[in-house]
Amino acid sequence: IAAWDNITNVSLETSNFVCRLVTGGSDERRVLYSDDDVHVRAIRRTGVVTALSLPMLEADALERIIPLHCEPIAAGDRVSETGLRTAFAEAHPVILGAVLDDVSAVLRRLPEVQEMKRDRPRMADFSDVLYALDPAIDEVYRVATADMVREVAEGDPFLGAVSTWLEAARIAGSLPLTITPADALHALRRSLIQTGQHDTSAWLPRTPAGLTQVLTKNAAPLAALGFTVARKRVRGQNFDVFSAVGDDAS
Repeated sequence: IAAWDNITNVSLETSNFVCRLVTGGSDERRVLYSDDDVHVRAIRRTGVVTALSLPMLEADALERIIPLHCEPIAAGDRVSETGLRTAFAEAHPVILGAVLDDVSAVLRRLPEVQEMKRDRPRMADFSDVLYALDPAIDEVYRVATADMVREVAEGDPFLGAVSTWLEAARIAGSLPLTITPADALHALRRSLIQTGQHDTSAWLPRTPAGLTQVLTKNAAPLAALGFTVARKRVRGQNFDVFSAVGDDAS
């Protein structure tokens, strides 16, 4: 199992690697100092990341992980690694038996679950497995993932600015809003000035195309804040369609 311990910051490259690691990817390379053929290595594995606070992974990576919030261990409850391994060895037969019971239950129900017509998250196959084990566990997974995406979205300055702009438009009755990317960037900048935000060079896209790219990439966390964005093309011109979640943006 690939593991990253005590993470504070996550690069875009690492975030993308997490996505490929979980759902599958490949790596092509030659052996060093050789003229051998290119070797293709396919990977799809689980991994573990530990951190004191939620790392700022990209939205697509966030939807591929399971958050587990652990309480600090009191000084009187700490045990040595030797004691931990001894306790695990004693509990191992019971744990293994319970896991195998769950595996057999999932295998028995999974074909039926896969045929069901139901809403599925990004990790659809994993959701089917959880649902086959217990529908309540699948619901807990969905809620935990949604909460995690929302938590990251609330701490992102760009998404916060977009949310503030669109919330003002919603209150004014202007949503759904169909607007060109250039006009959207202009409106967002105007909203930032009105709310007293001037130092935005580190995170605000500089071009309409850049704005559209970042909005598309962050569709899931923006939806967690209550808004959706879609691309529409009319007579050869591109438009961004903004709406509140649940509204008809057609």
